[in-house]
Amino acid sequence: MSDQHVRSQLFEDYAQHCSRFNPATPSLVFPDYDLNIQPLLPTDRSAAILDFGCGMGHFLAYLQARGYQTVTGIDVSRSQIEHCHSLGLAQAQHVEDSIAFLQAHPGQFRAIVALDVMEHVPKSSIIPILQAVYAALQPGGSFIMRVPNIAAAIGPWTRYMDFTHELSFDQRSLHQILAMAHFTDPKIYPNRTYYRRRWLGVGFEIVRSWLYLLLKGIYFLQSPGSDNPSIFTIFIYGVGRKALD
Repeated sequence: MSDQHVRSQLFEDYAQHCSRFNPATPSLVFPDYDLNIQPLLPTDRSAAILDFGCGMGHFLAYLQARGYQTVTGIDVSRSQIEHCHSLGLAQAQHVEDSIAFLQAHPGQFRAIVALDVMEHVPKSSIIPILQAVYAALQPGGSFIMRVPNIAAAIGPWTRYMDFTHELSFDQRSLHQILAMAHFTDPKIYPNRTYYRRRWLGVGFEIVRSWLYLLLKGIYFLQSPGSDNPSIFTIFIYGVGRKALD
């Protein structure tokens, strides 16, 4: 059985797997999107946005709820697209080849967003996908990606918690691949946590700051004088822009 056939089988029923670990109601994650992604999105609600690897449709539902009018979602998992349709997200479409889709839409999107996608992609396909993303963006358009951070305290767990994960990233490798795909001035951001109770959030963030200080010390002791990580959140965001013509 070929590797490609195994991957196809894994993703064919991926919705059933994801439904066990993701909230059934998309709106539960909207505050997280407001905090981390909304400031990076176009202010023009008519801007064309692609949700690359739309999965269970959480971010598509968010864009729809926030008034974005020209939104498309694609995914290689047919079961996840069927789930999107069950939520009324008709703009989600199944694709066999995501690179071919991007190549068929040159210069079309103002923003392309890939949340928790690139860790599922074989290393040999990462740069070709990012190059196709770059070509599908309008001049000045932005690409936003979220991936697990291997430098986090539980980084090794997030790397192997899902059998379809192929790799993980840190802030340097994420900057590296965006630069290799010719994105302008890549930026890497930590993931911020939304707390419904402000006092609880303050307490959590104080404890986390101690953990991050400990991790920084561990990295320094292991490799003094090196360019060690400075972001230790479980996820990191990479943002790149397409150069203006």
